Amino acid sequence: NRIGDRGAVALAGALRSNSALLALNLMNNHIKEEGGVKLADALLENSTLAMIYLTGNRIGERGAGALLQALRHNLSLQHITLSGNGAEDDTCDQVQSLVGVNKGAADPQEALLIKVKQSDPWKPHHTAPLTRLNCS
Repeated sequence: NRIGDRGAVALAGALRSNSALLALNLMNNHIKEEGGVKLADALLENSTLAMIYLTGNRIGERGAGALLQALRHNLSLQHITLSGNGAEDDTCDQVQSLVGVNKGAADPQEALLIKVKQSDPWKPHHTAPLTRLNCS
């Protein structure tokens, strides 16, 4: 789709009032910092989205930091992928910990799962515990 920042900003507006969407796949959509920040802002108001896949964008440290701040208030998001976004490992570790809290996991390290097979992101696949979130 390659919606870029413009599409992410529009989508963020819809996410603010969303009450039905549970999962959103935005992998490899050329979303940069501005789009990442706007999506994070939307997550401050959204209380239904449980999964967001952001792998392969370039939201950078600014976008990942905004997601981190949003996750301090958003209790519904239980799964997020951030690899290939150019964010710092420390920020990703903090995001991972907050997602673990949202999931109610005893061990936040086990809370964030990564797909082993990416052929269909909507179909459950074998998953393995992620010990470190790769954000580079």
